[in-house]
Amino acid sequence: MKVLHVLASNKYSGAENVVCQIIKMFDGEIEMAYCSPNGAIQDALLQRNITFLPIKKLSKKELKRAIKEYQPDIIHAHDFRASIIATKATKKLPIISHLHNNSPWLKSYGLKSFLYALTCKRYAKIIAVSDSVFNEFVFGEKYKYKLKVLGNPIDIRAIQEKAEQACITEYFDIGFCGRLTQAKNLSLLIDIIATVQETIPHLRVAMIGDGELREELTQKIAEKNLSLNITLYGFQENPYSIMKQCKLLLLPSLWEGFGLVAVEALALGVPVVCSNVGGLPNIVDDTCGKICGKIENYNEEVIRLVMDNEYHKEKSKYARKKAEELDNIHNYKIELKKLYDK
Repeated sequence: MKVLHVLASNKYSGAENVVCQIIKMFDGEIEMAYCSPNGAIQDALLQRNITFLPIKKLSKKELKRAIKEYQPDIIHAHDFRASIIATKATKKLPIISHLHNNSPWLKSYGLKSFLYALTCKRYAKIIAVSDSVFNEFVFGEKYKYKLKVLGNPIDIRAIQEKAEQACITEYFDIGFCGRLTQAKNLSLLIDIIATVQETIPHLRVAMIGDGELREELTQKIAEKNLSLNITLYGFQENPYSIMKQCKLLLLPSLWEGFGLVAVEALALGVPVVCSNVGGLPNIVDDTCGKICGKIENYNEEVIRLVMDNEYHKEKSKYARKKAEELDNIHNYKIELKKLYDK
């Protein structure tokens, strides 16, 4: 069996990390290759010894060329655009459409939602990382018979081992980890930090990640006079060594698919304060963090976790316990193998 994983992005982030995990977990059992536009992703794949089929851009013509070269049995397309292009590039091969996020356009009738709905009949299976993805899709009910909710592969031991590989001696009150995009609600994130800093003047914040909003983010940090409080680490190959040094992870996202970074934080004993979107309500509860709505809720919980050591210690203990419950690497592989075989 040969599986070709198709992605639209040429960078390494959440969905790309999941694909790399899938390829490595089947190493020696199923032949797999990674296909996407060439770019920074190449270095990440080279480090992991993953076969890479670079294309100039994600288009029907380029993907047809990659398929002809690799001769796969299955196309595993990740997210909406890659799925749609895959249906144009091949009429014979079975396609798995794997949705890693629930973009806002899913909720309304529009060009993108119509385009994806038109291709749903073509997919052998649709994988979503949480129920919320298809619950919010305006055409979701019609194609629910094709849906398989699979979450993300979570290997708690691997996360904890990577956290110990690098030695970061600095400690932080608040951590953030993710792509610097609209989805992460960076404006609210900085507003929360600014308000908390009024109570805790020497607040220390670590922000891990890069993206198209980095310049805008840097400007807002300067406007709020937070340059001495916030350290921008950019993209990190191993973010866990920094994340484990944080008292809490702050994640006020506008939308999420699964929310894998929340599980990663919990695995390191870091409580998570987050919004009520995507798969986050299935990960975070009052024992290991807090689901918040208004900025006042965020401010109150963040200040308490930073200043009340006993409160933090209790939530940190249950964070690790919650992460253990979410560990699924073995079952994930079994379920995905069943889909490939079918």
